Amino acid sequence: MLNNDERPFYYKFALILLGAALFIAFLYVAQEIIVPLVFAIFVSILLNPVVNYLTKKGIPRLISIFISLFLTILFTSGFLSFIYLQLNMFTKTYPALKAKYLVAHDEFVHFVSLKLNLSSYKIIDWLDKQSAAMLSSVTSSMGHTLLTVGNILGVIFLIPVYIFFILYYKSLLIEF
Repeated sequence: MLNNDERPFYYKFALILLGAALFIAFLYVAQEIIVPLVFAIFVSILLNPVVNYLTKKGIPRLISIFISLFLTILFTSGFLSFIYLQLNMFTKTYPALKAKYLVAHDEFVHFVSLKLNLSSYKIIDWLDKQSAAMLSSVTSSMGHTLLTVGNILGVIFLIPVYIFFILYYKSLLIEF
């Protein structure tokens, strides 16, 4: 059998490419587990000083982890409620935005009909066809959107569990 140094370049190159392709395929398949785990590692690195501070103040480690997780969830839910309030204000101003859009749409159709010497009916017909095509593509992607929302909800519930275990078993993970 040939030594590793005696193998031709194309053989080594093919092995490297095959290994890289297999590694990328593994990452693609395992992304639903790896991405939340990496995110949980980052968040637990951020929460570690808080847990250490609470532990130095005499609070047991388990309770310190729960307190820091609770504060993180509270902060995150406050941020999400702020986003929700902003979206709610946007929906309240939607009718005014729609009216402005319709005025701009009519001005655009009039401008194009003057500059290109086309009738406004042809332009409106073309815009209606394009809107219908866009609407059909949006409805076909609704199932994908619902699946994505389900995956996001699963990740939202997994991340605090990952964070808790990473913080609780930090000393074992560091030794490992």
